[in-house]
Amino acid sequence: MLQQLIYFVVSFVLSVALTLIVYPGIFYSDSYGRCSLTLALVRGQNHLLDNWLSFPPQLFMAVCYLITGEYGGFTFLSALLFFYISFLTIAEFCPKYKVIACCCYALCLVYFGFSIYVEMSIGCVTALLALLLIILRIDHTALASKKGGLVWYSVVCFYLWLCIIGFRQNAFTVLPVVIYSIIRLSIKIKAYWSIVIHTITTILAVLTITLLPLILNFGFKYGKGSKYMGLVWEMVCMIKEMPDKYEYMSMLDYLGEEEGATLLGVTTVNYNSINSVNTYLSNYKAGQGNNGNRIIKNYLYLLKNETKTFFLVKGRFIARTLGISQPLDNVEYDYNRDERMGEFNMKDTKLRRGFHDIYNRFLDSSSFIRMPWLVFSVVLALILLVKRIVEKELANQLMTVYFTAVFFYSSFLITVQSQEFRYFFVPLVLLTSCCFCCLEQFICFLLYQHPKKLKETTIA
Repeated sequence: MLQQLIYFVVSFVLSVALTLIVYPGIFYSDSYGRCSLTLALVRGQNHLLDNWLSFPPQLFMAVCYLITGEYGGFTFLSALLFFYISFLTIAEFCPKYKVIACCCYALCLVYFGFSIYVEMSIGCVTALLALLLIILRIDHTALASKKGGLVWYSVVCFYLWLCIIGFRQNAFTVLPVVIYSIIRLSIKIKAYWSIVIHTITTILAVLTITLLPLILNFGFKYGKGSKYMGLVWEMVCMIKEMPDKYEYMSMLDYLGEEEGATLLGVTTVNYNSINSVNTYLSNYKAGQGNNGNRIIKNYLYLLKNETKTFFLVKGRFIARTLGISQPLDNVEYDYNRDERMGEFNMKDTKLRRGFHDIYNRFLDSSSFIRMPWLVFSVVLALILLVKRIVEKELANQLMTVYFTAVFFYSSFLITVQSQEFRYFFVPLVLLTSCCFCCLEQFICFLLYQHPKKLKETTIA
């Protein structure tokens, strides 16, 4: 209990300091959109809620805004929970050298800088870490015997699933790994109630995310088309690569405001940003009527009739997303996006500017962490080595965390997004926890010349 209190105090101090330095946070284009939606939600201005952004984060932002009257309250709370849950995770997997590991983690500029970034990956990874801790490390037998234990377990699981899927809807892809881990654990310790609780809470979270905007009569017409724009981006790139491209030059005109929209999209498209097609092919129109189904049919048509070009372009997108052809782009970590600092009470100070510049310089010079294929490969090698020479059961738990990261990031290979580092942040945090644990195991092995059986710790 004392250890957890220390982690909380350190997290609180860090979060307060960082939030004050960059108050009310580091914003990019979506951050402005979320703040506008939050304000509209607080004021009950439903007609202003049409946007491309997911709905659940605005609920949490609105609660923070109602309490504090500032957007910075959400930034502070996100940073606090991120550091606290991260420290608990590291302490669980690195009990021997947890202090050193936590210090290295907190002082790493990537996590330092991302903690106060108003980007929804923070909320998603915090909830995902907490869920993995609950599944892998909490004593389920003791929990079931406590009065009200299962009720609190159910409430916490529902909240975590609401954050995981609500903050990053592509996080659906982690379900196979989580389900497998829950079933495996339940069979091992005969805690079958865990399967029931996670099934019910996951379904309830999905229903809440889907139905709550409809129940509250909030229209998000722009958001309906977002899920299709990755396919549109791929198709425009395919058409650009075709020798006989003119046959398809009007294929996507129904998404444009004028005739020849597909041609205009072909002339501006690139493999680096989805925004290169948004100018002429509308996100809004992609969500109108039957256009979503038309996009899918067009996509499958190109797969069938232009198979070679389809897989050529798909391969390039995969290589770009994995950082094989070049490292992921460090973009969107803006200092004064669209010259709107004053609108959100941001102060142009040397400290804020210095913090922002140091983070970007560090990330620009650290190409390794912007190459997902390399990070995944190194961490997998470390886990396999742990499994072979040190601790098999621990390695199995690390493999669960590892494959959670893999399945999460695989969604970006299916539904293409801009090739940016921020989309890799969630897997990077999960893989960092695995890496710390592996390094501790190797140190213990080398020091004592035999597999060190570290004392199992559980969260009270």
